[in-house]
Amino acid sequence: AVVEGTHFRPEWQSPEQIGARASLVNLSDIAAMGGRPLYGLASVGAPPSYPARDLEALHRGIVRALARHGASLVGGNLCAADRLFVSLVLVGEPTGRPARRGGAQPGHFLFVTGTVGDAALGLRLLQSRKRLASRSARALVRRFVSPTPRLEAGRALVGAGLVSAMIDVSDGLLRDVGHLCEASGVDAVVLERFVPRSAAYRALAGEDLTAALCGGEDYELVFTVAPAKVPRLGRLVHRLNCRVTFIGRVVPGRGRVWLQDRAGRLARPRQMGYDHFAKANRPKRAASSP
Repeated sequence: AVVEGTHFRPEWQSPEQIGARASLVNLSDIAAMGGRPLYGLASVGAPPSYPARDLEALHRGIVRALARHGASLVGGNLCAADRLFVSLVLVGEPTGRPARRGGAQPGHFLFVTGTVGDAALGLRLLQSRKRLASRSARALVRRFVSPTPRLEAGRALVGAGLVSAMIDVSDGLLRDVGHLCEASGVDAVVLERFVPRSAAYRALAGEDLTAALCGGEDYELVFTVAPAKVPRLGRLVHRLNCRVTFIGRVVPGRGRVWLQDRAGRLARPRQMGYDHFAKANRPKRAASSP
């Protein structure tokens, strides 16, 4: 679901962009299992005063975003609500044995596609209401407004039988690695020096890793690979149409994440990522910050 006041504000995106983003973030869940999307059902809630033309544009955004990735909207529901929301059910099919969060084992290596932290910085810029004068700032905002679901990469990784566990980054790199660890019954060590950041990220945040580690909303894929399969991953990377970076390793444990700094020191992170049910993140009204 994407909900006004929790995931977006109407002034940040057009209705069509809101609808498209609802589709894209759900497509990312299909990507995280290495699947192919087929069809979706959308439930939309809107205030009675919401313009009909904006509802039509929102619907158009949902349909077009799904169609770009080979899926169709086949039905849904419309109801009155005190704030705008879109809740999408998206059905896909496996292209191999579906990747799951469970399956990582001690000794496996941890990788992530693309770069992380851009969307969180883009959200920060939108919240600040600053004029987006620089190319870097506009690039960061685009990462938040229009994420890229890694469907092709997910299918290729699963189709090649390389992935032992996989999840997409929606709540923050560390928190989602934590979800993977909890499902697998292991710990993971994330190496700060390898966490991939874009040039736009570095231009705005420099060497501050907070957004990259905890920001979320990037919808990249985090996955684990057994050591014997890493050479095959190296040969596959050119087919994924995205960067792939080694960021850590899986170790024995019980669902915890450890952070290793540039000096080699291990510690539990002070922050992990976004929690919808944390008191600080509960929206007060439709105009509240995510």
